[in-house]
Amino acid sequence: MRNYLGDVTMECHDSERVSDALSFAVLGGALLLLSGCGGAPAPAPVQADLALNATDDAFNAQRLRSLYTKLSAMAESMRQRSVRESPPFHLQIPTAQGDEPLVFTLVRNGAGDYPHLRIVRPKTGEHANFVFGGSVTQGVTLRLTDDQGRVLQRDGQSLEFALFDARSRSRAPQD
Repeated sequence: MRNYLGDVTMECHDSERVSDALSFAVLGGALLLLSGCGGAPAPAPVQADLALNATDDAFNAQRLRSLYTKLSAMAESMRQRSVRESPPFHLQIPTAQGDEPLVFTLVRNGAGDYPHLRIVRPKTGEHANFVFGGSVTQGVTLRLTDDQGRVLQRDGQSLEFALFDARSRSRAPQD
């Protein structure tokens, strides 16, 4: 499958590598969201739950791991099908224009009737839902969509990324 980054496949053989791969996919998607231009005036600053301002990836990973309890509670709140959105999680990340907050929530909406990640850039109002697409037999993809489930486009390219191509595998992953 041809996508925004070309033919990208990820081979993961243990749960930690899968977790790391998905973390990079989410943060990469957040950075794509941040690469947009324009926008409305900035709202009042929100206290971030976590500020990623170090260049040491191992240090940032350790800080993210320390938030497991809070993020787990956020996910737990979505067990009831009647809950449409989790409490927000605020993450501050460095950009070329200075530090900028992003708002992460788990939602059920037109993009997916299962709990999935939604990231909002308050500075511009841009947002993206991170939903899975494709199929186990054809290859699983991660899609960045609007609230109705339409795949977002950036510079004319669809924001859909292959996680792995099942057609090139001889057996199931050992995750």
